[in-house]
This record gives sequence, C-alpha cells and structure tokens, in this order.
Amino acid sequence: MGYLVLKQIVTALIDKCASYALQQTLKSQVSCCGTGLHSGDKVSMTLLPAPPHTGIVFRRTDADGHGLEIAAHVDNVVDDRMCTTLGDGNGASIATVEHLMAALSGCGIDNLYVEVDGAELPIMDGSAAPFVFLIECAGVVAQDAPRRAIEILKPIKIEDKDSQVELLPGDGFSLGFEIDFRSAAIGRPAPVARCGAAGWCHLVPIPGGGGGTPCGAGRRWPRARPARPAPWSRGSGP
Repeated sequence: MGYLVLKQIVTALIDKCASYALQQTLKSQVSCCGTGLHSGDKVSMTLLPAPPHTGIVFRRTDADGHGLEIAAHVDNVVDDRMCTTLGDGNGASIATVEHLMAALSGCGIDNLYVEVDGAELPIMDGSAAPFVFLIECAGVVAQDAPRRAIEILKPIKIEDKDSQVELLPGDGFSLGFEIDFRSAAIGRPAPVARCGAAGWCHLVPIPGGGGGTPCGAGRRWPRARPARPAPWSRGSGP
C-alpha cells in the first residue's frame, strides 16, 4: 500500500512539474530587411535561437557597433522618447525595439539573439505583425528549463502627468489599454486591446505588403495563407 501511495505522489509531482510553462526560443534563424523609422537608414535584422536563461540579447553587427551586446532589460533603457532605446551606458545603443519585443512577448519567446547591422531596428509596417510573421516562419521550440514569472499579489498603480498604468492580481495574463489624444482626429476611442497572452498575435492581421523585404531567410514563406501574398515580398520574392 505504501508503495502505491508513494507512486501516486511521485506521478502527481511529475505531472505538476510537466505542467509548468517552459522557456522557448526559435527553431531556426530568420532574417528581414527594412528601414529605421527615426534614422531612415536601411537595416538588416536576424533572429537566432539562444540557450535557456539567455533572455533577449541585441547584437550590433555593423562597424560602429563593434559586436556590442545589449540585453533587453529595464535597467538598460536609456531613452523612451518616441521609441524605446537600449544602451550599454557608454554611448552605444539600439533603438525602436518595442515592436519586436511585443511580438516576442506575445509569441512566448524567452531566449533570442537579435543581430542588427545598425543602431535601430527596421520599422516594417509600424506594428508587431511583421515580426510575428517572422517568428511563425522560424517556428517555436520549448526548452528544458522552466519559465520564470512575476506574480502580482496586490494592486500597483503608477501615474505620470496624464498617463497611468495599473497592475492587478489575476488568473493568467490579460492586457487592456486606452489612448486619449487632444487631436479631434483621434480623440478617445474605445479600449484599443484586451486580450490574453496565449492568443493575442492571432488578433493581429498579417499585412499585405510594404515596409520591407525578406532577406537571407533561406526558406520559403509558409503555405498556410496561399490566398495572400507574402508580406514585404512585392517586387522581390522570398
């Protein structure tokens, strides 16, 4: 009887451990080309798989970057005017990372190397959708390491002038936000988004073109959407 009870306990513990979310990275590397929104420079970017516990790490592969690596960590944010800029504290930086970071978060990517041959990421169509498409092309693989998470135990609210953000305890993750512009052309529309992390990227329409071209990916675009042209492929092809 004791053996059976012990076996049941061990099995339950194994099942519980297996249910923990695992860290994830890409199955293969994937690349794109585009233009920096603020610099206007042509830039190429490559997303590469990374080992567990790496996090998101940006690498400057251009001559001015000298192979610099900057981790995507709040302590490395050096500017947030008009875009999010990460820096090493010595003057080297990588700008406009927020759209890619949104795509990585929504798709559950924990570990990744991002190689960029310039000081700014390509803007593509101005949303996270092109980066979600690249992640879907490369594929996602689970890694042999549990994902670390922050649990919100009580309400937290921060206000800065006319802006505010509030974190609330909840079951799982959901996000909601509103915008309020003085311009009558925008004003204060209905809540922009309210969705869970597991499926938010499926709410983002894949664009029909414009913003950049795939380069160096070494693969064909998926056949899952044969009725639509591949994003950023007009006039060039994958």
